[in-house]
Amino acid sequence: MIPYYAINSKIMGNVTGGLLLSYLVDRLESVEEAQITDSEIKQDTGLTEWELRNAKRTLKSIGAILVERKGLPAKTHYRIDRDKYEKIARETIKGATSQ
Repeated sequence: MIPYYAINSKIMGNVTGGLLLSYLVDRLESVEEAQITDSEIKQDTGLTEWELRNAKRTLKSIGAILVERKGLPAKTHYRIDRDKYEKIARETIKGATSQ
């Protein structure tokens, strides 16, 4: 089961992105970095290839989750910048309450 946080959808701009961000925040809760395959993410979240690709593009632009290809063959590694994530979440909440 994936915990879903509505604030992540606001951060990402859509529910699909929010689902991916919630999934990664949960997976990175107790580790600094994790290697997670696209297949694993698609299986766990139900996202399509297209949805995952677009959500990853948004993740990279926000910068709260760092996405990096490492090794040979290259594998995707995810790392959370907790300070940046918390700052973005606070700003998103603040913006939502002031409207």
